[in-house]
Amino acid sequence: MVGTPEENGAGARMARTLALFVHGSMFVAGTMIIVHVAYIGLSLDAQGHWADRGEMWAGLRNAYILLLRSFLMPFMEASFLDPYVPHSIDLDVWGFFVPGILCLFITNMAWLGLTSLRWPSSGRAIVYSLFAAVLLVSQAQVNQAMNEITSWEELMAASGPAQSKSIQPWQIQQHLFKASHSSFGQIFTEAKCKIVSAVSTALQERVECSAETAEATLLPVLVQEFCRPSKSLTSAASEERAALEADFEKRAKTCRSRAQQLQLLPTSLSERDFLYCRCWCATFDALQLASKWMILAWLGLASGVMSVLYLVMQPKLSTMSPREQAEVMGFAVVSMAILTGKAVIFADGSPWLQGD
Repeated sequence: MVGTPEENGAGARMARTLALFVHGSMFVAGTMIIVHVAYIGLSLDAQGHWADRGEMWAGLRNAYILLLRSFLMPFMEASFLDPYVPHSIDLDVWGFFVPGILCLFITNMAWLGLTSLRWPSSGRAIVYSLFAAVLLVSQAQVNQAMNEITSWEELMAASGPAQSKSIQPWQIQQHLFKASHSSFGQIFTEAKCKIVSAVSTALQERVECSAETAEATLLPVLVQEFCRPSKSLTSAASEERAALEADFEKRAKTCRSRAQQLQLLPTSLSERDFLYCRCWCATFDALQLASKWMILAWLGLASGVMSVLYLVMQPKLSTMSPREQAEVMGFAVVSMAILTGKAVIFADGSPWLQGD
C-alpha cells in the first residue's frame, strides 16, 4: 500500500524510525527484565519465601500501593493511600513485585506505541497517551529526586526545627548511611572477609572472603571495581591518575571524620569503616553519572512519544491547510519545549546546571 506524500516524507520516515527504535528497545528490555524477575520469583518460591500464599498476595498488594501512590503524586493529592502504605517492606516487594509491575507497564506502553504505528486509531492513541504521560512525569520526578540525592555525599548535621513533622533531608541521609554501613558490615562479617594490605595506596587494597556464598564472591569484585574513582585510572596520565587518587582519598577521609563527628561511626575505627567510606563516595560518583544518562533516556523517550503521536495525527494533519498544520505543530513543539525545560534544564539540582 502506497502512503500519501506526507506519510512518505522525510519527516514522517524519521519520526517512524525514531518511534520504532525507542519503543522496540523498551519492549525488548522490558521483556528481558521480566524474564529475569520471573527467575527471581521462582527462586524465592523454591526457598519457601511464600510458603504462606497470603504473604505473596500481601507483597503484591504492597507493591501496587507503592507504585500507584508514586504515579498519582505528580497529578493529585494521594494522601488517601497513606493508611495503606506498608511501614516495613520485604525483599520480595522491591526485588520481585515492583520491578515486575514496572516492566509490565513499560512493555504494555511499548506495545501500544508499536501497534499505534501499525494500526492508528484514536482510542488506542488515547490509552497510549495516558501511559506515556504517567511514565514521562514519573521518570521526571525520579530524575529530580536523583539529582538532589547526588549532592548528599557530604554528611549533613541536624538542622531545622527539632519537632518538625516533615522528614528532613539530613535525617534521610543519615539513615541511609547508618543502614548501608550496618548492611555492609554484616555482609563483610558473614562472608568472612578480610582486607589485604595495599602495596602502595589504599586504592590498591583487596578484599578476600573465605565463605562459600554469593556475597563472598561479589564483595571483592565490588570493592576492586566499584569502590574507586569513577574516571578510568588506566587511561589517565600518571599526574592525572595521582590527582584523582588523592582527591578520592581526601573525600573518603572527609566522610570518615564527618561520620565520627555525627556519631554515625564508632570512635575506634577499623579498616572496614574506611573501606565503606570509599564505597560511599564511589556510589555518589555513579549516581551523578546515572542522573545524566537518565536525563538522556527521558529525552529519548519523550522524542519517541512525540513521534508516535505525530504519526497517529498524520492523516488528520494532511486534511488541514498549511496554516492550520503550522499552528498545531507549533503548539506541540512549544508545549514539548516547556515540558523538557521544566524536567531537564530547570529541574532542582539538575546536573547540567551544576556541571562536573
